Amino acid sequence: MVEFRDRESIASWLERITPRQRQNDVSVTLAARAALRVLPLIVSTLGQPRRKRSEATALVLRVFRALALAWVEARYSVKGEKYRVAANSAILALANNIVGPGDPDQLVFTRNEYNAAIRGEKSSGIISIDARSFLTVNAALDAARTASVNAVTFPSEFPARFAVLAIHNAINASANAIAREVLGSGAGSACADQDASAFDFGIPSAQLAGSPLWLEGAPNPAEQAWQMLKTALLAAEEGWEVWTDWYEARLAGDAARPPIEALEVARATIPDATWNDGPAVVNAEIKRLIAEHQSLQQRPAAFQFRVVDDKIDALPEDARPIDAETARDFYDEAKRKGQDLGDRLQCAQADENIRAHVDLLLARLGSSYAEMRPGLMISVLRSLESDVRAYDSEEGRKELAAAHLSSIFNLTESVRDLCAIFPRSREIEAEAVSLGLPMQRLPEIRVAIDSVVAKVNHSDGATEGGREAINASAADLAHQRGLAEEAKQSAYFLVDFANFTRAGVKYLKATGRAVGGEIAGVGADSWRAFRRGAPKGVERGAAQAGKALVVGGVAVLMHWLGSDIAALGAMVGPYLPLHEMLEKMTAAAPDAPAPEPDAGSSFSEDADDAPAPRPSKPRKPTARNRGKT
Repeated sequence: MVEFRDRESIASWLERITPRQRQNDVSVTLAARAALRVLPLIVSTLGQPRRKRSEATALVLRVFRALALAWVEARYSVKGEKYRVAANSAILALANNIVGPGDPDQLVFTRNEYNAAIRGEKSSGIISIDARSFLTVNAALDAARTASVNAVTFPSEFPARFAVLAIHNAINASANAIAREVLGSGAGSACADQDASAFDFGIPSAQLAGSPLWLEGAPNPAEQAWQMLKTALLAAEEGWEVWTDWYEARLAGDAARPPIEALEVARATIPDATWNDGPAVVNAEIKRLIAEHQSLQQRPAAFQFRVVDDKIDALPEDARPIDAETARDFYDEAKRKGQDLGDRLQCAQADENIRAHVDLLLARLGSSYAEMRPGLMISVLRSLESDVRAYDSEEGRKELAAAHLSSIFNLTESVRDLCAIFPRSREIEAEAVSLGLPMQRLPEIRVAIDSVVAKVNHSDGATEGGREAINASAADLAHQRGLAEEAKQSAYFLVDFANFTRAGVKYLKATGRAVGGEIAGVGADSWRAFRRGAPKGVERGAAQAGKALVVGGVAVLMHWLGSDIAALGAMVGPYLPLHEMLEKMTAAAPDAPAPEPDAGSSFSEDADDAPAPRPSKPRKPTARNRGKT
């Protein structure tokens, strides 16, 4: 077991780590975690007289800023000039708050001042702070310096030097006479020792950075100190929940509170001018960043998406069952029943909707268990349930043999068992329900969905896998009974397409590209045929063959989809922030060919409107197309 007694023992342990870059990464993680553990001790600075309270909260904000930068470097190993500038600005601001204006690289405390802090006496500076706050601030300062010097392209000995100071200050902060009553004797040293031992056992530095701050649970005094600081900050009514939530996420660890990397980097690298405006302004900006990045997070859905080579692609299925062996048994049973029922329905020339649902089920089950996408099973299950409701009546039994109805019911039960063993299936169902589609506007929603599918099929901004995912998600919409069932299937599609949109917007924001650009490669004849609604097979085949009618990658595709996303944003809540982000990123409208209109043509759509499939004629409301809704 590692034991850190003093600066020499800390330095000696770090020196043994090789190669140098690993030593640096370990230094950053140890320094950040040590400083984060003693953060609650700064609560005493908030007990200032009223005239000094704004300076006290400004100090607390600067400490949070320094620790956020240190933690981001430890967790994600951020490189680049933007990060270094932000880190150095944070260091300068925090150093100035304690020792007055000056270069933090020249920050040296006299032995008398340092010893006074250890004894629990007051230190000098802009505001009067006690020993534990003095040492806590300097632990944060040195953690940020450790991170800053590590964010360079070449390894050096400086991260380890600053880490020694950060860890030593944190240990002293938790061990001095005043803090001993707060954190408990030796708490800081013991936890730093545990972190070091975790490294010795081979745990990567980034993984440890994402672990709970107190590996064996926070001592009660530490929890009480944090609650005091949290209460004091929230009482200020300056939006401090963006920091209290952040710190509690560090206490809990990434497994319990998964972070968003882009958000954490954005928080840490907010421009210096914004930080200078004080807690209320900074916290409002962080709140905005949180909302923006959370709206771009992929939601539970049958499909997740990413961008590969400027094309939106479907991610491989990563759902895990609760019990793999049982899942395989349910899979085999559902496939056997589905194949048997499909054969019998075909021979009986049964309702085309039922046959379509069974065929879709077999397609989604795939040829083997490994090929199945559990997320897609939910929508086909709802279709089978609709079939049961439609024929489970006196009138319905006249049209479908009782044996067939019984088989559909048994198949539905098997598919339900299969879905239930995958946790993601329940999450997808909840996400779809949360959309709360307005039934009165369902026809408009369907028009937007049809337009979306057509545009994705015509664009080179999606890979073949991305197009297949969108088309697979929309496949259930063609065979539904009544508005209620259509709304359910539309909701499943919309959660998938929202993820498709999030992947595109997130990519464009990360690359700094505007939405729009040139629409190229559309000949006059092709464009006229497209606007009139050429057969889907022909349209999609052209895209698959590398002859997409609209080319230009993700930027052009997202611009083209903009009108549909705007329409959905007016009807479906989760699409509104996506539409707003697209609007802010939109460049001039993309150019499209403008062929001469045909004589007598009644078309007057805008160039970026995709053809909508012709609506099907209403069918007679028999059991075949009527369900109990």
